[in-house]
Amino acid sequence: MGSQFKLLWTSALLAATLAVNSCNLSHLGNVGEKEKTFLPGECLKSNEIKKSIFAQSYYVHAVKEGIQLYLSLDVDANHEEVDYPDCRFSPAASVYRSFGDDADYVKNTYEKEYDRIRRLSKGAYDYTTVYYSGRNNSSGGFSLTADKTFAGRAPSEDLSDLATLKLGSTGISVPFAPEEMESLSCGFSLNIPAGDFEVADDTVTLTLSIPVKVGLYLTWLHDSLSNPDAQMQFRDEVLEGSFRINKGLH
Repeated sequence: MGSQFKLLWTSALLAATLAVNSCNLSHLGNVGEKEKTFLPGECLKSNEIKKSIFAQSYYVHAVKEGIQLYLSLDVDANHEEVDYPDCRFSPAASVYRSFGDDADYVKNTYEKEYDRIRRLSKGAYDYTTVYYSGRNNSSGGFSLTADKTFAGRAPSEDLSDLATLKLGSTGISVPFAPEEMESLSCGFSLNIPAGDFEVADDTVTLTLSIPVKVGLYLTWLHDSLSNPDAQMQFRDEVLEGSFRINKGLH
């Protein structure tokens, strides 16, 4: 990825961030300057990968150096002001209700941990307990295909070796994270450098699949009520999304 590509991408992120909200929260694959999100895996509403929450109308950024898609997890969460101008996503009430009579305990314990992390962390962060399990996994990482010829590859041929996932800047370290796995932020991006090809007008559907481990952090807090030695559970899932874009690599 050349320096001009990085500069153009940064400019697009900045412009979009200023346009979409007043507290500088950006979910275009790069953490906002004032964002301080720590979101448990129970907030993952579905396995669908969505267009960026805050930039659905311009989630594809194409320049001659390549194509970027700004994407989001599908989360059951609230966007709120923490302490102006800081912003965050937090679990929605429906997430806590699943713990029945212990809902208030789980919520209060989570909020205390959130405050602790916030005090200890420097700068912004966008952390979820949804972890990308493909970076150092011999069983394979994410997959990417197109419904027509793309970058010289036949339809449905894997394109993942041509692309990279920018998972988002976390800015925090937690003791319960799976070894050698990275948090998949609420907002992240898929980057496809042009390489020897040219970005051209086209109509292409890209399909992205990402293997993840979903850490059930709130369940862990709940289980610790009766078992102080409880361990956080992880659920294997595959996140998927298809995106129709108006650019291709020819």
